[in-house]
Amino acid sequence: GNLSNGSWANAGWGFLLENKLSLLDTAGEWYYNKTSGELYFWAPASANPNSLNVSISTKDTGLSIGWQRTDVKVKNLVFEGFNLTGFFHPSGEGDMKRVVVENNEIRNTPTGIRMYTTNGNSSALANTIRNNYIHNIHSEGIYMQGGNGHLVEGNVLRDIGNDAQLGAKPEDWNFFGIRVVDGNSNYTLRRNTVENIGYIGIVAGGSGLITENIVSNPGDILNDGGGIAIDHTDGLSVTKNVIKNIGYDMSTMPALYQGYGPIANAFYFGDTNIQNTTVAENIITNVIGSGIWMDHSTTYTGNVVRDNIVHDFGQSGIGFSDYSNYKNTSCTAPSSNSACFMAQYNDVVTGNKIYATRASATPLTKLYVYSNGTGAVADFGTVDNNYYYNPFTTTKVKTTRNFGGGTNTYTFPQWLAASNEDDNSTYSNYTTTSANVAEIFYNETSSAITQTVNGCNANGTPLTGTQTIQPFRALVVEYGNC
Repeated sequence: GNLSNGSWANAGWGFLLENKLSLLDTAGEWYYNKTSGELYFWAPASANPNSLNVSISTKDTGLSIGWQRTDVKVKNLVFEGFNLTGFFHPSGEGDMKRVVVENNEIRNTPTGIRMYTTNGNSSALANTIRNNYIHNIHSEGIYMQGGNGHLVEGNVLRDIGNDAQLGAKPEDWNFFGIRVVDGNSNYTLRRNTVENIGYIGIVAGGSGLITENIVSNPGDILNDGGGIAIDHTDGLSVTKNVIKNIGYDMSTMPALYQGYGPIANAFYFGDTNIQNTTVAENIITNVIGSGIWMDHSTTYTGNVVRDNIVHDFGQSGIGFSDYSNYKNTSCTAPSSNSACFMAQYNDVVTGNKIYATRASATPLTKLYVYSNGTGAVADFGTVDNNYYYNPFTTTKVKTTRNFGGGTNTYTFPQWLAASNEDDNSTYSNYTTTSANVAEIFYNETSSAITQTVNGCNANGTPLTGTQTIQPFRALVVEYGNC
């Protein structure tokens, strides 16, 4: 947020004081007096500093690839303790081409890799970031802006943005594993492991392919984060990723926001501009909030959510809202205002299997924030051929209308009667109070694995003995309803 315009001034976010000798009051802290050239250091456990090996960073960047460099390989190096970033290609210095950053370790620095190339440039700007170990980073693991055809593959990003003080950048959004901003085209993020992230595992815009990545434990220090968040996209495909263990932390949030509770999504369709984007065949499990949430503005079009497995979530399996229509219209706030009302979207949501394994969870949720002034609400598009499972209650669908209608819950037959969708979807009518309901087995390796099971599938067909699970696929076994 920008504090200079006062937008966060009264939000209760607190403040951080530093760079004063009088604040040196805790072991591990230090202060440097530039005028006298003296360094003050409070050693851990009150040790004698002369007996310690103390490293001090004096450089902003480990390696900077400058003006129009091409055909460079950066390999088998260790970057540690820089003031800004380990590897850097700055903006305004021409486009680097065919640069490979491979098998390096980058640690203990605000940003691991930061790379700028020209937005919308269709020439061969493809650069490669491959098989690096990027860990204990304060703000962002990998940041890419602009360019065509970049490959980010096989990297391990771990413990990114886990300290609110070290990683805070009031001028920008941060605490991400990988961030690919608007202007990148035809890029590929493939088989990266992103885990223990302060806010969001992967943030992506532009066009390209995000596939076979493992995102685990995002939301370590903030609320309203999650696994993969997309916005400003046109032609992006997000397929066959494993998104798991999505959490949140309210302790860093001001008192003003404490009542909001866990807002965390494995997948989040952002609030500005998403077009011709597909989220398909992903595996989602153990989410404190929702599996897939699609917020909508007036520029949403051509988006597909198909054949995903969403398992074990605390709120919604798949959720829809039109909250953000105000961002691209003359509207100033959610209201019963026809200027904000979008009569028809064209989402296609099909073939998804939604397994609620917590009593608090609802497989399908729709939030209607706007109406046309006479009670009509938006149609989000085609929702059909899905499977809804919740053995703790007969409720399979929940809708909320902010202006007339309130919140309503539906059994699946009631939903069929009340809506014009889901005619070919199916549901489980099995009910139980047992905690042992539907278990997921997934394969996040590059080779097929086997799993011994004893239960049934979504069709009620018995599954017993050894089952083969292909790479980045999953098998959900239901117990007790065969």
